[in-house]
Amino acid sequence: MINILDGSRLVPIAASPGVVLGPSVRSFSLCTWVVQSASGPGAFICSDATEEAALATSPWVTGAIDRVRFYAAAPLMGREGVALGTLCVWSRSTAEASAMRQSMLEHLADRVVDKLDQRRSRTDALAALSSPPAAAAPIAHRTGEPPESVTAAAARSVTIDAVIRDGAIRTLFQPIVHLQSQEVVGFEALSRGPADTPMEAPAVLIEAARVAGRLGELDWLCRAHAMEAVAASGLHPSLSWFINVEPAGLEIACPAYLVSSLAQARTDLRVVLEVVERDVEGQVTKLLHAADQARNDAWGVALDDVGGEESSLALLPFLQPDVVKLDMSLVRDVDRRTAARITAAVRAYAERRGAVVLAEGIETEEQERLARAFGATYGQGYRYGAAAPLPAMVPAPREVIPLRQRPEPLGGGSPFEILSGARKPERAAKQDLRHITTHLEDHAIDAHEAGVVLAALQHARFFDAAEQERYRRIAERNALTVVLGQDVGEVAEPRYRTASLLPGSLVQRDWLMIVLTPYFAAAFAARDCGDQGPDCERRFDYVYTHDPDLVIAAGRAFLQELEDGPVQGWFGDSSGGVLAPVGTVAAVSPHTAPAPRPALRAFGRRHR
Repeated sequence: MINILDGSRLVPIAASPGVVLGPSVRSFSLCTWVVQSASGPGAFICSDATEEAALATSPWVTGAIDRVRFYAAAPLMGREGVALGTLCVWSRSTAEASAMRQSMLEHLADRVVDKLDQRRSRTDALAALSSPPAAAAPIAHRTGEPPESVTAAAARSVTIDAVIRDGAIRTLFQPIVHLQSQEVVGFEALSRGPADTPMEAPAVLIEAARVAGRLGELDWLCRAHAMEAVAASGLHPSLSWFINVEPAGLEIACPAYLVSSLAQARTDLRVVLEVVERDVEGQVTKLLHAADQARNDAWGVALDDVGGEESSLALLPFLQPDVVKLDMSLVRDVDRRTAARITAAVRAYAERRGAVVLAEGIETEEQERLARAFGATYGQGYRYGAAAPLPAMVPAPREVIPLRQRPEPLGGGSPFEILSGARKPERAAKQDLRHITTHLEDHAIDAHEAGVVLAALQHARFFDAAEQERYRRIAERNALTVVLGQDVGEVAEPRYRTASLLPGSLVQRDWLMIVLTPYFAAAFAARDCGDQGPDCERRFDYVYTHDPDLVIAAGRAFLQELEDGPVQGWFGDSSGGVLAPVGTVAAVSPHTAPAPRPALRAFGRRHR
C-alpha cells in the first residue's frame, strides 16, 4: 500500500486488489511511527508487531481496527529530504524479516518516489507556464522575510519561450573517472534553466518545453550549448563527452542559428551518445538508428540505467554499446543475488564485445569496491564530483574510454538474405518446420530472463485468435515482442507491436522467428518457394541457427521493417562520415547508413 501524509490524515493512493482505500487518522497509523522514526530511506521490517513496543498498542495491532502481525514499511523521501509518506506491506500472520525483503522494499520505494517526482514536475511545469507576469508591487514572502523585489519576482516567472529566445541554458558537467587510477577520463553534460527560477530544475524545464510544443528546439539548444562550452574549454581532445539523447524526440531540423556552432564542435570533440533504455520502449528502431548516426557523426554509444529493469539487458546485443552504464541501484540497494545475475550478463556482453562497464551513483568507498567487483572499469557519482562548470585544466587521460563497436548499419538486407549468405539453406514442407517455431515460442514464454522476440508470419490468416493470445503471453514475459504480416492489425504498446508489412517489404515472402535473451539466441528464417496446394505442404528454403552473431544481425535487419523514414543528422545535417579530432584515439569507422533524427535529452536523470 502507498500512503501519503496529508495534514492530520494518512491517505492511501494505491493498494493491492481487494484492499479498501480510505484515509485514516495519522496519529493511529503504524506508518506515522515509521516516518517519525526514519533518519533516511531505510525500510523497517517487523516479524510480529505485537512484540514491537512502539507498535503493540496501536489499534491496528490490538484488534480495535485490525490485527496486524507482520509489518514492513519504507519511507518515501521526497526531493527535499522530507518524508512524503510510506510504502508498506502488512499481514495478519507473522512472517520472516529478511535482508532481501528489506532491500526489495527500499528499491520499490525508490521507484514510487521517482513516479511521484515525475507527477510533481509536470504540475510544477504547468504552474510555471500559467504564472502571470510579475506585479509592479512587491510580493510578500511566505516566511515573513522582507518582500521580494520586482526584479526577483520577474526572474521567477520566466517562461519557456523566454528561455529558448534568450538561449538561457546553463550546462554543467559531472566527471567520469577510471576507477583504478582515479584519473578523470571524461564528463557527462547536464543542462539547467535560469538560476532561481522554476525552470532551473531540469524536469520542469523539459516538461514546460513539451507542453509548449518546443521540446525539439530546446533539445537542439542544449546540445549546442554543451558543445560550445566544451569547445571553448580547450581541454584535451582525448577526453570523452557523454551527451544524453532521446531517440523518440521531436523530429525537427536543427534551427539555422545553431548549425554553425554544432559544425565547429563536430571537428573537435570525442562524443559518446548516451541513450536510456526505459525511455525508448516501443521505439527500438529509432534507438538503433540513433546509435548508427552516433557512429557516423559522433564517436560512440552508451546505454544508460542498465539493470534498473532486467529487461534492459535484452537490448545490449542489438544496440552494441561501447559503454554499459550500470544503474545506480546496483551499487546501492538491490539484492545481491539480483545484482549478481544482472552484472553476470553485462560482464558476458562486455567480454564478448570488448565493451567497458561504467557504474553510476557511486558515493562511498564501499560502493566503489562493489562497482569494481561487478566488473566496472569506470565510475561516476558524488564521490568524484558533482555537476559543475568545467575546470580550467584536466590532465590528458591515460586510460581513454575505448570505443570499439562497429556493428553493420541497418539496411543490409532481409533476415533470410543475411542468414542464407552465411549458412546454406535447406528445403522442407511447412508441416515439417512448424515444430521449430513452436519450440522457440515455448522458450520465449518459459524463459526466466526477458528477451526480444521477432516474428513475421506472412499473412494475417496465420495469426488467428489463438496465435494472438499466444503472442500476448510472450509479450508479457519479454522486453520487446514484434509480429509482422500482411493485413495484420496494428498494435502499438511499449513492449508489444504488431503491424502490416509495408509495400515493398523485404520479408513479404518470409516466415521468420527470432528469439534473443541474455543467455539464448536462435533465428529461423524461411522463404516461400511459391508452391500451390494445401498450406501444410508448401515448401520453404530455410536456415535455422543459434549462432549469436548471426541472430543479432538477423534481428537488426528485421527491425528495419519498422523504419520511420529518413531523418535529420545528429549534428544538424543529413550527411554521414566522421571528422576525427586530431590527436585523439580513433573510435569508429564511418558508415553510409541513413541518418536518423534523435532529439537531445541533455538534462541527466536523478542527479541531486
